[in-house]
Amino acid sequence: MRHLIDECAEILNCHPKSLRDHLNHPAKRALLHSKLKGRIVRTLYSDRNDFRKTFTFHGFTHK
Repeated sequence: MRHLIDECAEILNCHPKSLRDHLNHPAKRALLHSKLKGRIVRTLYSDRNDFRKTFTFHGFTHK
């Protein structure tokens, strides 16, 4: 399973460090949303019981 940040950088054809700047553009954010919606994602970190959370990607949140 690949890291989400690497997958997003590959779709947008950019370096992972510049991903934040690319996600500020509405068209590129919409492109990522359409490509990733419905895919299963797993967290990189473990909780106290050494479990990793797996969930379905539905969209981005921002403030």
